[in-house]
Amino acid sequence: MAEIEEGRKFEKIALDYLKQNNLSEAESNFLQALEHMKQSGDEEGQAYVLGNLGNLCFQSRRLDKAEEYYGKALTYMEKANDIRGIESSLGNLGSVLFYKGDLDEAEETYKRALRFLEEANDTEGQSIYNENLGNVYLKKDDLTKAEDYFNRAKTLLDSEKDKDRIKQVEDKLDALQKRPKYVEGKEENLLKEIESLEKGGKKSEVLSK
Repeated sequence: MAEIEEGRKFEKIALDYLKQNNLSEAESNFLQALEHMKQSGDEEGQAYVLGNLGNLCFQSRRLDKAEEYYGKALTYMEKANDIRGIESSLGNLGSVLFYKGDLDEAEETYKRALRFLEEANDTEGQSIYNENLGNVYLKKDDLTKAEDYFNRAKTLLDSEKDKDRIKQVEDKLDALQKRPKYVEGKEENLLKEIESLEKGGKKSEVLSK
């Protein structure tokens, strides 16, 4: 019991330092909290402390360490069946993988997180993950899928409350649609459509005789 209290005490101190933007002291106290929580078997506490350590490492671009912490946090969240914690850990992990350039893994991780928010009918959260997936496909140079996910993100936003985010997504769509590859793809699809219509017309003529 004493170890649990010690762990939570150091966690609280760390959170206070975090509010003051004193990141080094916050990290030091989170690490002390983690040690006490390990000794006491406080897995719920460890899950959240590991998540916060992941955030600190992500902010300072220690991406490998952030991935490690987020992965461990996810394991504990899954063990506790903490749905919100699982979704948050997956989202954080997806962002690390995206910045590391592991795009296939980032895509799969974001999609897993998105499914939780679809089940919860959280449209704001869904919009964020759809935009994140748009970013992934943009990096992959798959402009059709990127456009699709950006449009989904925009559709899920509130036209009055989320004006800034809508503008952000629209700017991404605008930049995407000006890319030479996108323009060429649209022209190619249009030519195929015309060709298909012409063939369809010829077949109709033959059938009508």
